[in-house]
Amino acid sequence: MLGRRQEKRPGDYQSTSPYAAELRKRFPFLLFSGEIESEFRKSYCKMIRPQFISALIAAFILIVAFEIMDHVFIPDRRVIWTTVVRFGVILPVLALSGLASTVKRFQFAIFPLVFASSLVGGLGIIAIFHINYHSAGYVRYESLILTTAIVYFLSGLLFRMSLACCGLVMAAYFAVAVLTGVSAPVIASSGLFLVLMNVIGAGGCYIIERAIRSNYLHRKILKEMAEHDGLTGIYNRHTFNENYGRLWRQAVRDRKAVAVIMIDVDQFKQYNDTRGHLAGDRCLIQIAGALARYERRPLDIVARFGGEEFVVVLYDTDASHVRDASEQIRAGIADLRIEHGSSDAGPFVTVSVGSAIMVPGPAIEPQWLIRLADEALYRAKGLGRNRVEMSSDYQG
Repeated sequence: MLGRRQEKRPGDYQSTSPYAAELRKRFPFLLFSGEIESEFRKSYCKMIRPQFISALIAAFILIVAFEIMDHVFIPDRRVIWTTVVRFGVILPVLALSGLASTVKRFQFAIFPLVFASSLVGGLGIIAIFHINYHSAGYVRYESLILTTAIVYFLSGLLFRMSLACCGLVMAAYFAVAVLTGVSAPVIASSGLFLVLMNVIGAGGCYIIERAIRSNYLHRKILKEMAEHDGLTGIYNRHTFNENYGRLWRQAVRDRKAVAVIMIDVDQFKQYNDTRGHLAGDRCLIQIAGALARYERRPLDIVARFGGEEFVVVLYDTDASHVRDASEQIRAGIADLRIEHGSSDAGPFVTVSVGSAIMVPGPAIEPQWLIRLADEALYRAKGLGRNRVEMSSDYQG
């Protein structure tokens, strides 16, 4: 299926692109506007799954390493409770989250999975700390600091989510330590390192997310610049060919009619010779702006076909609507009242329009419909310009 595209406007693309506008805002609060934020999160969800798996592997290695250390330094039956927490709570949650992240239906729900597993891991480590402290007198808060680093730098969580997760874990640590009677020196020393790790982690996570968001906007800008005509801002010939091919294949599957409307500016060379190329550019921009209004539905296409020639493709339409649209295009350009001065079609800039419509079949090449519309266009030019001609070779 062809998706809904961003609205395209004629003129300087850098000045009208919503992605360029977001880049200029510098997004200090790590939020884009409306739909762009939603697009970014969907894209980021796809990107972080491998990163999340890497974080789970790192967590598994740490859990096993600290379990071995506990058995070495705490040769006592009391260590069994830390084993229960690690292998009975933390590891199952991490494993289930990792497995769920590989299921396609959970692809865009990966943030809750990462957040939940990180939070459970942090709270489990707090429980292990207090079990060791109160049962064996053994203090080890390094695992909590390492977990904090994993959440900020390896989990793939966005800044706000990382900060919320680690903030909850840190608050839980201090609350449980006070309520269970951990000595003040232990709370002070371990708490200081934990707070500093959160400050460093939050700062690093903020910088990383800003860079990720900036790169995302730059990629989108470059992609759209490659897809659009640099002068008029509508689709260029290369993008038209790609979208038209996909649209044609969908029309074959759905048995829907496709119409192609070719538009050529009458005697544009004379206009350039008389008015100059800068005026010619402004003229094409105005015409593109008028044509862009006909791209009302997700599968419709408006593109610059080459030079002073444009193309409009309408999906799931009928011959009557195509005739009306073609005439509206011709009249709409004339209504712009762009002075020409050297055209035998009138005092203002006009266009000739040729159109064709058919229901595609598996044996019909997409270029056949374009050729029919192009032939109709040249009939319109040959019959005096500033007129509409439609191919009679309609296959419905």
